[in-house]
Amino acid sequence: MFGSAAVGLETPASDVDLLVDFTPGQAPGAFELVDLRDALSRVFDGRPVDLAFPGILDNPYRRQAIESQLRPLFPAAAGA
Repeated sequence: MFGSAAVGLETPASDVDLLVDFTPGQAPGAFELVDLRDALSRVFDGRPVDLAFPGILDNPYRRQAIESQLRPLFPAAAGA
């Protein structure tokens, strides 16, 4: 998680920003991503969820801003 929810600055209008990474070759398709986003929204009490992917970190300015806020929710499985 990153953004306002990760640093405790969310407001009632805030969304939840999640950086997600999938095992190569096992990334869900577009419809599955919508389902994932909707399921995660329910986990976060109905707040909208934005899914970001590792490519967002290619921009050094975004990387700096995001990495300083990252809070792990579901660490990668050991040995995966």
